[in-house]
Amino acid sequence: MVRGKDNIDMIESTNSDGSIDEFKLKYMDIRFSNICNFKCRSCGPACSNLHGEEKLKMIEEHVFITRFGHEDDKKAKTLISNNADGSFMDKLRPYLDDVEECYFAGGEILVTPEHYECLDYWIENDLAKNIQLNYTTNMSKISHKGRDLIELWSHFPKMEIWASIDSIGEQGELIRKGFNWNKVQNNMLTIKEKAPHIKVGITPTISIWNIFNYGEMYDWMYENGFVSRELPPRVNVLTYPDFAAIQILPNAIRLEIIKELKHYIGKFHAEEDTDLRNDFKMLVQTLWTGKENKEKLLEFFDNNDEYDMIRDENMISVIPQLHEVYEWCQRN
Repeated sequence: MVRGKDNIDMIESTNSDGSIDEFKLKYMDIRFSNICNFKCRSCGPACSNLHGEEKLKMIEEHVFITRFGHEDDKKAKTLISNNADGSFMDKLRPYLDDVEECYFAGGEILVTPEHYECLDYWIENDLAKNIQLNYTTNMSKISHKGRDLIELWSHFPKMEIWASIDSIGEQGELIRKGFNWNKVQNNMLTIKEKAPHIKVGITPTISIWNIFNYGEMYDWMYENGFVSRELPPRVNVLTYPDFAAIQILPNAIRLEIIKELKHYIGKFHAEEDTDLRNDFKMLVQTLWTGKENKEKLLEFFDNNDEYDMIRDENMISVIPQLHEVYEWCQRN
């Protein structure tokens, strides 16, 4: 949807002060709260209430409030919601009739109750057929509290789901605490089989945690149809926390990763593969123009030591390539 051109007629009904007398919500991009069933190492309390609850075990409450709260907070709040007083949906509901496209994200949107209120409203009022749904989700759920998402989504003929997956197997489960690879891949394959009208792609965040094994995940997604010419990944290169950014890795290690990534640039050499190829070229460029940073890398390991301790995990045993990075920090 080209939203500006599709709504160009609104120019005539816009008042001189920029207001309009009758507002119609055509496009809805919404995050109701930070409620989430994951606590990813690259995330934080602002985007996950579970992450906040864990962080409160690691730092004192007044420190938590200073970092993640507001000046008037008397008590640390791990759940941040637009609907804290229960009135938000009453305010939103009158505008749902006009929505043509909706982008849902979280927290984790598929465990968010207000999301289901929106779907129910559109279905009950015979509006679902007119709406395009777009999701970013951790793909851990295709049912929630007795609600079958496959059945709900069957009412919406135009849909895209972008799975926030950074790695597969044990490495994926370490990066995104709560992630169960067997369950997630089953959910993706089930949607593909039972709801073929839904486009399912991936939106990985590339960081030190997954850059070494990104190719393994990419291959699985490509082989199973979740990456294609028609559905290239929506790649995010991590910039915060900056101690986990791929461009601070040691020079020699970045060069080795670049060699591996160039394999994919060669693999996707056809003109039709431009979007697939460009993602890898972007990663290569990010690594090539980077600058090794020992201080930030030591901060990376200190941060992960805290998570390893509280979660009874061992990052380096799961991502053994990081041992070489750690050894470089000790030598230099």
